[in-house]
Amino acid sequence: MIRRLAALAALLTCAVPAAFAQAVENHNEDLASIALLFSEKDGPPTPGAEYLDYGKLDYSLESLKHVNEYLKKAREMKTIDRDWKKVTLRAGAYVGEVIRRGSRKSKPVWIDFETAKKLSPKFFTGGEDELGLVFVLYDGKDGFSFPIAKVQKFLANGPEDDVYSFASYLLRDETN
Repeated sequence: MIRRLAALAALLTCAVPAAFAQAVENHNEDLASIALLFSEKDGPPTPGAEYLDYGKLDYSLESLKHVNEYLKKAREMKTIDRDWKKVTLRAGAYVGEVIRRGSRKSKPVWIDFETAKKLSPKFFTGGEDELGLVFVLYDGKDGFSFPIAKVQKFLANGPEDDVYSFASYLLRDETN
């Protein structure tokens, strides 16, 4: 199981040489706002909102266990094809915010695809039309992570693409 988690994280995390470390324009406020659409009752409802217990969405790592349960049910909704983008972006932004807020050492920021492509052109060849790559987390030196893509994979593949395990692995070396 540990090897599988490490392999998944390796696939969803790409190292960036230190030469790319620089200040980048971030989209933290934008993605935090999208995450709020997922985690709060007020505002336009998230598809499958009846499966969400908003009291459990507190941006803790543990809250991602509830997100897993939501995604299991959401992927079975009759309207998932129509609601795919909305569910992916809202839940993905929430997962990313849990990671971003829980990262005491690396302090990742949300960046858009174009910025990521400038930082790592070899890795970000193509993919500009890929929903899971619209926004990614960048830690300023060591790499990228892809929480929106991870949610998209969960919706496509099911619980084997567990967002709790994904975030746990990424936060494994973070301390308070």
